[in-house]
Amino acid sequence: DSPRQRARSLVPPKLRYYYELLKLNIGASGDAVKRAWRDLARLYHPDRNPDDPNAARRFQDIQTAYEILSDRKSVV
Repeated sequence: DSPRQRARSLVPPKLRYYYELLKLNIGASGDAVKRAWRDLARLYHPDRNPDDPNAARRFQDIQTAYEILSDRKSVV
């Protein structure tokens, strides 16, 4: 196993999902989390996708991922 694979296996699946949702590497900095959240929130905002019935759910998932990953105490 590479160091990256070992680190990935130590991260709980739920946190891994949040990193993947924001298209980030595990352990990304707070600034990287914020940038990814902003970009994806703009892209998937329901107001920008009025014809997409899944936009609100994707947007909410992105919000949740940001809240969890930006709270560094819960990630450590």
